[in-house]
Amino acid sequence: MKGLAMSNDKDLRNAHNSMARPADVREALSSIAIETSKLEKKKSTQRSARSSSRKKKTESTTQDVYHYIGFVPSNGKVWQLDGLVSGPLEVGNLPQGVQLDTPEGQKSWLTLVQPAITLQIEKMQSHGGDIRVNLLAITNSLWEKYSDEFELLRRERRALERRLNAEVKDWSAKSKENDPSLAERANSLFDGPNSHHSSPFDTAFGLRAQEKQMKVLQLPSDALLEDWRQVVDRAGELKALLEEEISKAKRWQSEYIKRTHDYEPFLRELLSALKSEGILDARLNE
Repeated sequence: MKGLAMSNDKDLRNAHNSMARPADVREALSSIAIETSKLEKKKSTQRSARSSSRKKKTESTTQDVYHYIGFVPSNGKVWQLDGLVSGPLEVGNLPQGVQLDTPEGQKSWLTLVQPAITLQIEKMQSHGGDIRVNLLAITNSLWEKYSDEFELLRRERRALERRLNAEVKDWSAKSKENDPSLAERANSLFDGPNSHHSSPFDTAFGLRAQEKQMKVLQLPSDALLEDWRQVVDRAGELKALLEEEISKAKRWQSEYIKRTHDYEPFLRELLSALKSEGILDARLNE
């Protein structure tokens, strides 16, 4: 019932269909119309036969129906959520005390779920036919993650420089001893025309920023400059990661436009023009 409700939702359906090629949408609509017409013609003669063989037909087609199967960690276990099953299925137990928001926690539950995914794929393909499987990962946006981290560094840098100006004499000159370009790079990263600026995405951003401020206030004076250097170095790394995410987004947008553009009108006009010029037949015979 949930799957039916989702498929009947106009916004979800439009978002889903927006990723398809126009030719695929037309083909799907045409197939639906043809199948509906065939069913209407046979409806009166197949009613009794369909009633007696309903159970057998359901069993034979259940394995080939296209649907989603999800795997999620929750309450110390990993669960399988199958669209054709009424409730969650337990896959296994997570290690005691594991934190899912850490790299070790992510690795632990993914390692646990890999055999279950492999088994599910083998099970579907063992029934024969052309069953193809797509593996999708639902993750947080890396752009949002890096953007928030960069904004935290910007605020941490300001807090550090306020203390440096008040407590460390000639700290700007000292920062250039090992790396003369460090101060210039810091200004370029945080205040330059190509610096990254974005509103926070994480709902807990304010709390995280406050924790950073407290950390800076608790630092001893002789550790301020080294911490400032580390902030600038990390900001450079994040800037490169943000630029990589922008590059990926542009590439995905280009692929999306190419995939969803309707080339049929252009091809129709091209063939008509070749036909009118009398060169279509010659091209086809080459």
